[in-house]
Amino acid sequence: MKYVTQILTVLILTSLVLACATKPDSPQLNWEQQHKQITHLTRWSAQGSVSIKQKMHTTITRFKWQQEHEHYQLKISDPLGIAYVLITGQPGIAKLWQSQNEAIVTDSPEALLARQTHWHLPISQLHYWIRGLPAPGSFKTLQRNKRKQLIRLQQQGWKIHYRNYQRVGRLQLPKQIDFQYGELRVRLVISKWWRLSSKV
Repeated sequence: MKYVTQILTVLILTSLVLACATKPDSPQLNWEQQHKQITHLTRWSAQGSVSIKQKMHTTITRFKWQQEHEHYQLKISDPLGIAYVLITGQPGIAKLWQSQNEAIVTDSPEALLARQTHWHLPISQLHYWIRGLPAPGSFKTLQRNKRKQLIRLQQQGWKIHYRNYQRVGRLQLPKQIDFQYGELRVRLVISKWWRLSSKV
C-alpha cells in the first residue's frame, strides 16, 4: 500500500510540474487586428531560401532580411554561406557589397543587383509583399482567402501567389510565396520570422 501511495504521489507531482511548465498559446488576433499590426511593423527579420528560375537556369540561394523602420539589410548567399551579396538601403538609396568588394551606391537596388548578379528581384516592393501586403500604389489583381489573407496579387508587372502562411506569435505571416514576371520565376520560402515590433 505504501508503494502504491508513493507512485501516486510521484504521478501527481509530475502532472503538476508539467501543467506549470506548459503555457497555453496566446490567442490569435482577428484579421483587422493582425492587418493593423503587420502594416505597422517597424522592426522585423526573416530568413529562408529563394530559388530564381530564368529560362532554363535555376539558382537556389539563402536570404536574410532585417528591417528597422525604413532601413533594410538584405543578404543573399550561396547554400554554404561563403559567397554573398549584401544590400543595405532606404527609400531612394541603396548600397551593394559582393563578397569582399567595395560598396556600390545606387538609387535602384533592382537594377544594380541585376547588373552584378543577373538576378531580378523586386527589392523595393519586397518590404511589403513579404509581409502579405500590397505595395503602395495601384494593383491589377488582389484576391484574399476566407481568412482575408492575401493569396493572389498582381502589381507592377509581378504576379504573386501566397501559397501558405505560418503562425508567428499572434500573427499569421507568409511562409511560401511564388513570384512571376514574364519568364522569370522566383520562389521565396520563409523558414523563420523573428524580432517583430509594431508601433501599434
